[in-house]
Amino acid sequence: SRVVRGGAFSHGRQYTRCAFRKYIDPSRRSDNIGFRVALALSLVSG
Repeated sequence: SRVVRGGAFSHGRQYTRCAFRKYIDPSRRSDNIGFRVALALSLVSG
């Protein structure tokens, strides 16, 4: 089964948790479905 994890920035906070799961029909397409790329930045104090 296709499952969406987490939510979009426009969703309520109950949907933005990583633990959130929702079944999505495999034929469905949406701008809100995909993956996010994250990069950890190190802060440099001046």
